Amino acid sequence: MERHDVPSPPVAFDLFGETKTPTDRLLIGARTTIGGHQVTIYDIHLLAFFMLKTSSETQGDQRRQIAKLLAQAAGPTLLAGDFNVSKPGSLIEQFDEVGFTTVQNRVTHGIGCPTC
Repeated sequence: MERHDVPSPPVAFDLFGETKTPTDRLLIGARTTIGGHQVTIYDIHLLAFFMLKTSSETQGDQRRQIAKLLAQAAGPTLLAGDFNVSKPGSLIEQFDEVGFTTVQNRVTHGIGCPTC
């Protein structure tokens, strides 16, 4: 089991009259064997920057930290989670640059979707 702290930037926002900053995130990972091959699986729930009237493109530290981890991956590796991006193109390109391909390249509309 792995865990990587993914700090959130100090973007201030108002919550019921109080100034707050977002909580940090956690990327978890595990290795398992599937069909005789070791596979690494990571999961992350990134900060919803759009709710703070900014974006992960301008506040890119979380994405850069994950891309760096992916670039160091050895063997089959899956990254799953909620990336909280309303424009996924730049995220897909960023992870593609470190050798990862998306299995989903469109926004899934559903419960909690900010663009629905």
